[in-house]
Amino acid sequence: MRRVSLHNRNWAVGLQWNLNNLKLGIPELRRTARKEDPSLDMVAFRQRQYALGASHGDFQAWRGVRALASSIQVASPSFVGLFCLEDAEGQFWWVFAMSQSIVVGMGDQVFATREDAEASIQSLRGLLDTDFEESVTCETVEESLKWLSPLVPSILFALPSRSGGSLIPLHPVPAQQRNRIVATVTVLLLLAGVYGLKLFLEHQAGKKAVEATRAAMLDKEQRRREILANPEQHFQRPWVAAPDLRETIQTGLKTMLSLPMVASGWVLEGATFDGQAVNASWGHRPGADYTHLPLGARLENPQKAISRVPVPKVSRLQGTPSLLPREYCTKLLYACTQAMGARLKLTFHAQEKMVIEDVEVVCPWFRGQWELNDVPAAIVLDGSLPEAFTKMPGLMLDSMVQEKGSWTFKGAIYAIPR
Repeated sequence: MRRVSLHNRNWAVGLQWNLNNLKLGIPELRRTARKEDPSLDMVAFRQRQYALGASHGDFQAWRGVRALASSIQVASPSFVGLFCLEDAEGQFWWVFAMSQSIVVGMGDQVFATREDAEASIQSLRGLLDTDFEESVTCETVEESLKWLSPLVPSILFALPSRSGGSLIPLHPVPAQQRNRIVATVTVLLLLAGVYGLKLFLEHQAGKKAVEATRAAMLDKEQRRREILANPEQHFQRPWVAAPDLRETIQTGLKTMLSLPMVASGWVLEGATFDGQAVNASWGHRPGADYTHLPLGARLENPQKAISRVPVPKVSRLQGTPSLLPREYCTKLLYACTQAMGARLKLTFHAQEKMVIEDVEVVCPWFRGQWELNDVPAAIVLDGSLPEAFTKMPGLMLDSMVQEKGSWTFKGAIYAIPR
């Protein structure tokens, strides 16, 4: 046998292929190989075939190497090829032949010279009733590898086995024989010890199972109580990291009021503060300059331009004040709305639920949405919003909108049930 390297993997060529219609096992194949040639000590399988090869005493080096003939996937069921290959010993010529999708008996042979290889092909043609449907000849090693590479799988997952085309020793190796003896003695000793321990272990296992079940039930109940006792640990508290409401409004208002009413002929139609920046909307008027839009603006359509002015981040946070009961929050918001002369929309959602370790946990607070409409400009501009409104725990601002002289505030609110 000779070696060929494809896809960074070794392949074996130069084996004797036979039909395995009787599904012979290793002992039968060992006797068959001994009759044909005592040097044949390796076997590989391919579908209904087996191949014999000689390792020349180096069976460990050949063990697990795949037979190239078992892995080539040619399109034609009748094929003959002549390939120039090389290994550590030098170049050689490989003849590969198939008939009716079966590797012919002498269709996996290696030769030192091309003349001998071509003579072998002629001999194969003479043994068949019809000539091969497809014939390939590769003159150089590079040409051969380039032609063979696409026909050989690049990734192989199968371990050496009867069905994988890998070479298997026909005779047990010395190490295997020693291992079998040691394994047999070990198994017998283990069986004797295991049977003696079986009844004792079953009894102990029964007791431990009862104790483990009881302990598991106690642990599960303890864990359930811990989860239910601290539900706030499992839900987000966004108001804790929210900026102070009064400073947020003042910071956004300062940027909104710094915008000019008219810039390059474009009229400021509205502005929205979203907590991070002020988005301004500019309306076109006759004579407005398209080439010099308001500072930082982009043209959205011929009649409208949009600009976004960043607002400095508020460093002061609300912290962790205690949330107010939902009913009291509702009363307080309506009282503040009445004091401002505005209109209020307020909606509280159902308490959020989640399942933690098969325990349903209910969020200990409500989340609501609020919207103040028609807030008088005088109250906004002079900063006289009610302190009860700006200092309300859990109250967060999402946006502040000024459009056509009207002011609108929107945000979220968090409150406890009672």
